[in-house]
Amino acid sequence: MSNIVTSQLCQPAKENDWSNPAVRRIYDQSFPAAEAMPPEMVSSGLQSTKENQLHLRVTWMNGEVVCISVHRALTSKITWLVFLATAKHLRSQGIGTEHMRRLKELIGCQQGAGSVIVFEIESTHARDLAMLDPADQSSRTARRRFYERLGAHTYGGHYEMLPFIQGQPITAAHLMWFGVRRWPMAQAIELIYHCGLFPSIPHR
Repeated sequence: MSNIVTSQLCQPAKENDWSNPAVRRIYDQSFPAAEAMPPEMVSSGLQSTKENQLHLRVTWMNGEVVCISVHRALTSKITWLVFLATAKHLRSQGIGTEHMRRLKELIGCQQGAGSVIVFEIESTHARDLAMLDPADQSSRTARRRFYERLGAHTYGGHYEMLPFIQGQPITAAHLMWFGVRRWPMAQAIELIYHCGLFPSIPHR
């Protein structure tokens, strides 16, 4: 368990936090450049005052940024978790778990509260894992287990993750969510695919 105090857990970012080298280092070390939302797109979304506004939350420990997340409200009841990342040297210490639990409380997706947090992860189907090296296989399955331990549900239908960068391939994925188990996920999928963060890619 980590020793984060509540006052430093999952805090709203200050205006210049995205420019903090520690924040950017966590982001860059957590996501391959070819798959990640371009940093300038994150910056633009954080500065927006329109419906496409992104929200950055930061967890601090001993004066150090240790975990970050970005989310966006798709509707009053559906929040899209764009990403969650923990400092590389502090992973597997419960920091991401505490940050995510606090974010769930803040958004109100506890059981019966009526709101949901949706998010995407890369596919863990055997046929997709077979094409990866062992380290990537382990990373994908660990990510899914992390969210499942926190109570996430997985959409059972076919799902693909659209790239943020035009020309990059569409990725086999899972759509997962926190909140009520029975939810019209078709609505969430439609909102994610049409949220204005992706290039013009034909979708199903």
